[in-house]
Amino acid sequence: MKAHDGGPLKTFLWQLVKALLAALVVIAYSRGMGAHGRGTLSILLLYLQLALMVSELFAGGALANLLSKYPAKRILPTAWFFLLFVLLLGYAVGWYAYVLPNQGALPLNFDHPHIIKLNLLFFQGLFLGSLGIQYNVYQVKGWVQQRNQLQVLLEALKLIGIALCFEAMYGILIPKMAAIELSVQAAQIIPANQTIHYVNGFDETAVLWILVYASGLVCFVSLWYLWNQQRQKIKRDRLGVGLNNNHAAISLQPPTEMFHSGFMSQIGHILLFLLYRLPLWWMAAEFGHAQAGVLANALLMADTIWIFGNSYGTILHSRMLREEVHSPKFSGLLANYVVISGLGTFVAIAIAWLLPVDLYTWVFGQTFSTLKETFCLISPAVLFLGLSAPIGHYLHAQNRFKALILSYGLSLLVLVVGWNGTSIALMSGKVSTGLMANVIHYLQAYMGKLMSVNVSFFVLLLSNYLQVRKDIKWQRMSFRMSDFNQDGLTN
Repeated sequence: MKAHDGGPLKTFLWQLVKALLAALVVIAYSRGMGAHGRGTLSILLLYLQLALMVSELFAGGALANLLSKYPAKRILPTAWFFLLFVLLLGYAVGWYAYVLPNQGALPLNFDHPHIIKLNLLFFQGLFLGSLGIQYNVYQVKGWVQQRNQLQVLLEALKLIGIALCFEAMYGILIPKMAAIELSVQAAQIIPANQTIHYVNGFDETAVLWILVYASGLVCFVSLWYLWNQQRQKIKRDRLGVGLNNNHAAISLQPPTEMFHSGFMSQIGHILLFLLYRLPLWWMAAEFGHAQAGVLANALLMADTIWIFGNSYGTILHSRMLREEVHSPKFSGLLANYVVISGLGTFVAIAIAWLLPVDLYTWVFGQTFSTLKETFCLISPAVLFLGLSAPIGHYLHAQNRFKALILSYGLSLLVLVVGWNGTSIALMSGKVSTGLMANVIHYLQAYMGKLMSVNVSFFVLLLSNYLQVRKDIKWQRMSFRMSDFNQDGLTN
């Protein structure tokens, strides 16, 4: 049966719906938690994302590529094993580094907020990691639209979870008979200028409960779909037994390439993850969790805009895995996708620039008054990554992991040098005393560090383009609609 990915236009529309729902989720988080709570939640989820990326070091980084060459029975068990192994290891580290130092006197209080958060992070990692493995199966099978639908469902369930959370807190529709504690506020200092919802229980713990419920449901829906597809395949195979009885035994031993390719691919993914998430950690450490929350929302706006590059890059990657990855027809298609992604990203950035500051504060709350300024400062980086995304998918489909590691590693080096170089340059200068001098010094440090983010992403775009400059065929660009449907690849 021929797989139909639906084409990049359908994928873009699905991703657009997902982005709109995700935006509503972020607005609810931001207004309910304030900038400080938003920043704290982002830092917790960053640690979880890093753990999931480590779990893919020896299996998942090139999972889709490997599934296109080997039976799933030789690939998926190893991917599951490393996911569970790293999550359990991270859970143990969390106990000694996060729970015990803040627990107080023994015996342990298992209702302590840190224990609850650690347990929720473990299950969220389990469900998200499982979905990541399953999404790779969808990618190689060409079931891109089914995966898009699951991603939209996840965001919709988050919104439902938020609604249920506020219903439990305030009894909007059903009057409350008794107070319901959504999270334990013991040993938690409530920062100033937070919303009433944060103080009453809509904090990181409540949001983690919502995320676990939503990702868990989607994970089981996805497993059911895969099981149903496998059951149909077994039926078809049984019907064809009489025609072909030559069924060689399939080895269950994972191929050596799985560890080499998976490791190389995932190193690149981790470097890219650090490239656009390290500034969030540094921002929290140097400027506080409130400013990190503002940057987290700016980065989420960037993630929304990157649907242009990711939509076209995903379809390009899926088609290259199902056909000859080195076919010359993909060179012209890559050129089309880079231009379309760049134009779409530029238009979205321009719209964000034109929106008034009052609209940002009206949507996200007064604690996000500097959100537009922060997004404008990193908008060049958003454009650079929008242009670079299809090239990254192109290189990944061809197993050119060393090229990606070079691009990401060089960009990360530029970010580290630029970010810390800004601090060194400002510290070496003579700083005057007084309120105005301190304000100027703060602004110089803040803007200078975000400028280093832009430079690093420009280096990423330049390095990625140099890797494909001999492959990409600008003169073969075409924007006919037939070039973007399932079979209309540029010849």
